[in-house]
Amino acid sequence: MLFRSRPVEYEGHTLIAGPVHNSESMVEEFVRIYEKNRALRRIRPREVWRWLRGIDPRPRRHALPRITLLGQSEELPSFLYEAHMRWVVHRYGQANDEDSLLRAGAPGAKRAILLASDGEDADARTISALAAFRAMNPSADAFVEVRESSHASVAEAVGGPGTFVLDGPRFVGLFIAHHLTVPAAADVFAELMSADGNEMYTHLYADAEEHQAMRGDRKSVV
Repeated sequence: MLFRSRPVEYEGHTLIAGPVHNSESMVEEFVRIYEKNRALRRIRPREVWRWLRGIDPRPRRHALPRITLLGQSEELPSFLYEAHMRWVVHRYGQANDEDSLLRAGAPGAKRAILLASDGEDADARTISALAAFRAMNPSADAFVEVRESSHASVAEAVGGPGTFVLDGPRFVGLFIAHHLTVPAAADVFAELMSADGNEMYTHLYADAEEHQAMRGDRKSVV
């Protein structure tokens, strides 16, 4: 459809690029976290009063789950037909292509997740996508999945500050080893790292003022 070829109008959104059609569980979890944060973050009368007095920044709720998927197939992922996915949009293209990134709103993204594809040169393609993304958005957080641990340093060098390498094979290996040693650890991870738990993940969705507060700038505490 024509509207799928138009650039998205989101700002401050999450961009996920790569084999997104195989990432239903991850996208589902992101939407749940967005919705949970939005439900928890109620604007209170005291916050409005402090804003009007010039004490604190303007209060606001966390954004709707605005996510853009940049996929390698023109076909819309089937899970996007679910009602709670209405704020997630899909664009077709390659993550290392400038026009594709522009359609996905890369310049205005707050964070990007670059998923590794299959093949011998998977990491080379992912790092190429990272370089293309950084050329138009040097400030967003970028989470980059690599297939081989030896390529992590290259991805960090290309991405620069705010780049976080996700070493998939190493993580899976550590998780399996830990799970075999402590079987109940899976429940702990679910509590700490998913929308079923609390607090551990919320810094990813904090506003700029809150990031400043976490860095020690107490003047911007909400």
